[in-house]
Amino acid sequence: MIRLPANPLSGPLGEVAPCFAFGARIHILKHEMDAMVEIDKAGTKVLVKPTTLDKDPTPCTVTEMLDEFKSALGMTDEQTKAITDGIDTVCSSSETKPKIDMGKTKILLNNVYLYLNTPKDTGQQKESEYSVGLDVDLQEAMPDFGFFRIYSLYLKVWKLPEDKREKLVPDVDIEQVRASLFS
Repeated sequence: MIRLPANPLSGPLGEVAPCFAFGARIHILKHEMDAMVEIDKAGTKVLVKPTTLDKDPTPCTVTEMLDEFKSALGMTDEQTKAITDGIDTVCSSSETKPKIDMGKTKILLNNVYLYLNTPKDTGQQKESEYSVGLDVDLQEAMPDFGFFRIYSLYLKVWKLPEDKREKLVPDVDIEQVRASLFS
């Protein structure tokens, strides 16, 4: 007769806690990312990272986004027209003013990164790091008002140590840009 220990998880390695890990490769705005979650006795960790660090990410036009929504959601031409008519109404306030051509607006997602470490031990510090950049190229979409034109916009948000910031969010340090102006 074989006798099992009172705790089936105990043995020569000591207590073995159950662990769980889950991951997925996702694609958003022509940008591939890996997403991972790991839960073990120490706590929970989450990581979302680009599959490659793109210096020149692939743009996605608003028209391409609408076409993909239409295809994925099985939208009719009538439903799609309602959306595009709404966008056109927002982008042009009258027939005499030049309008923004949203179909030619290019959106670029830059190096999305998220790291969260939430220890179970409340005495340990939680860790979080993140960065995301969104560029909007309006060069072909925005009309030329003669005295004024917007070529592009960008938004970058991050909480990173300096060494990681330089790799994931380059060219946003005002002091570096200012210094390059006078060098």
